[in-house]
Amino acid sequence: MVETVKREVEFLNESASLFEIRTFVKEVFETAEIGSELAKLVVLAVDEAVTSIVRYASEEHRQGFISIGIDIDDVRIRVAVNDSSNLFDPGVFTREELRNFIEGRRNLEMGIFLIRQIMDEVQYVYRKGFENQLILIKFLY
Repeated sequence: MVETVKREVEFLNESASLFEIRTFVKEVFETAEIGSELAKLVVLAVDEAVTSIVRYASEEHRQGFISIGIDIDDVRIRVAVNDSSNLFDPGVFTREELRNFIEGRRNLEMGIFLIRQIMDEVQYVYRKGFENQLILIKFLY
């Protein structure tokens, strides 16, 4: 039986926060008594997502915050990553700029592939002028 847990914390969107974020996620999973193998996989997926967000914000010299919300119950693990600094809008690129942007980030494809292999659902919500949100869900079978 999994403990029901709901926690949310905000971090600066910078590489120095990656260790703190990873530690926070691990501690929440320990509190919920999630099995160690499943916890390791979900921590890896969250780590991949957050590292990508921090890396992009750093490259674009953007500052802001990342909030991590974790909601665990008997059915699923839900992790919401809200990012106020990574205001990516694919509509502002010309076709050539978009192609160059995508080519420059091909190495991130493995991270996305890994996240999709680990998690059961991956949702990305873009709200222009507000936060971007990535929702990762893993069902507990």
